[in-house]
Amino acid sequence: MENKRINWIKIGIEVLAVFVFILLLVWLFPFGSKKDNKGSNFGDNFDTYRESARKYYTEKNLPADSEKLTLQDLIDKKAVKKLYDKTGKSCDTEKSYTRITKITDNEYQLRIDLTCGNESDYVLETIKFETKNDDNKDNTNNNTANNNSNNNGYSNTIAKTKLTQYRYYKKEVIKNTTYKCEDGYILDGKYCVKASKNTAKATEKYSEEKTLTMEATKNVGGTQTIYADVIVSNGNPQVYCEKGTLGADNKCHSKGTTQIDAEATTRTWCDNGDTPSGNKCIHSYEDSYAATETKSYSDWKYSHSIDVTSPKARNDNTDYALKGTYLKNECTTSSTCINYVTHYKYDVYTRSIITNYSCPNGGTQRNGRCYIGKTSEYDIHRSTDYYCKDGSTPVNKKCTITTDIPYDPVITYTKEYKCPEGYDSIGSGTSMVCYKQVKDNDTYYCSDASYTLDTKTNKCYKKVPRELIGYDCPSGYTLNGTMCYGNAERIPAKPWTICTIVTSYTWNSKTVLEGWTRTEGTRVIEI
Repeated sequence: MENKRINWIKIGIEVLAVFVFILLLVWLFPFGSKKDNKGSNFGDNFDTYRESARKYYTEKNLPADSEKLTLQDLIDKKAVKKLYDKTGKSCDTEKSYTRITKITDNEYQLRIDLTCGNESDYVLETIKFETKNDDNKDNTNNNTANNNSNNNGYSNTIAKTKLTQYRYYKKEVIKNTTYKCEDGYILDGKYCVKASKNTAKATEKYSEEKTLTMEATKNVGGTQTIYADVIVSNGNPQVYCEKGTLGADNKCHSKGTTQIDAEATTRTWCDNGDTPSGNKCIHSYEDSYAATETKSYSDWKYSHSIDVTSPKARNDNTDYALKGTYLKNECTTSSTCINYVTHYKYDVYTRSIITNYSCPNGGTQRNGRCYIGKTSEYDIHRSTDYYCKDGSTPVNKKCTITTDIPYDPVITYTKEYKCPEGYDSIGSGTSMVCYKQVKDNDTYYCSDASYTLDTKTNKCYKKVPRELIGYDCPSGYTLNGTMCYGNAERIPAKPWTICTIVTSYTWNSKTVLEGWTRTEGTRVIEI
């Protein structure tokens, strides 16, 4: 077999030319980021999601304060359909959400947040409701209007808010690299194979049979009230006493009273300080009389000297010895005043008086009196006290005691009313009603009719059969259509790259959109 020579220089020049062409496109046109490749489809999804959410809230579903619903919540409520990007992948149903918050009595702020793959955006809107009052209509028309208003007392008229949007574009270069072979060769991946005369039928390749699974949609069951007959039975015997109390011996015990003599006890005592002796009290006391007083004196002793204007006389314990006299002018008012007074000078002598006492008739002397100890006696004091053994106070030397009077009690029976287990009751006795709330079972169904519900797992399943996905050749053969050709020669294939420039456009309220170029186009929409 003849081998064909490959011109590697020619191939290298062609590859270099393609590379230079790609660099030129990169320089001339800005490339969008990967997350912006589907910007146009994301914008359509965002508009659909926003319109569906706004319609859901402005029709009848306004909260009293604030509410957050995920995209999955709105899909479950049939308010919006599932959203898919260009790759067929569904938008994130948990990260995508709406939040509506009451601002005033007739204004709500609505935030719409959508995430699809690597793309996400949000918008804030204000929904305002206006009351409609037409005084020219009759009461019937007013009642009709009231019935057509929403739960908050506002009509469904929305005060339109104008939103400015800007048009953006971006250019993308889409590269598609293929491989070519010269005539007489068959392309096998990135290689060119020259077939021999040996051929074989290709083997068919099939995908595996698989089962798709999705969660079933749940319809929550309601509740209903069911009733049951009251259970009536004889209750336990009721035992009671007409008088008294019921004892442990199942007898009634009432209280009676009777009089008995009080207990007596006698006590004796003497006056304070006296001593009992048998039936007498001994009283001790003292008798006194004046003691005999005698006096004596000590020797005279010099004490001091004095100068006085009158003479002094001797007494029992003081003596004055005159030493002399002289005259002295006592007048001091003026030099001419004269008042001579006689002065006496004495030496003063003193002595002590010693007083002694004695008791000639016996006794003990204290403070000038003589005391003699004596005793007298008198009958001991007696008193009889009465008391009751139970601690009560006797009356007229009698105690009142309580006696127990047993007798049989009265026994009656009453009806007992109760509800069967698991039931609640209203009322009592013959007016009792037994009831309970019973919840209907939840039901499940498949939102996609092509799926089948498994009632045991409450999941939806769909079987995907095997599909023909290609052909295989044995080793040493190359596939061409549905036939395999034996390989006689195998050389690298010639790469061939085709570059296509695609321009995408979108509208957005943001003044700057990453990865996009803003045009001069603008538009104003009402929301």
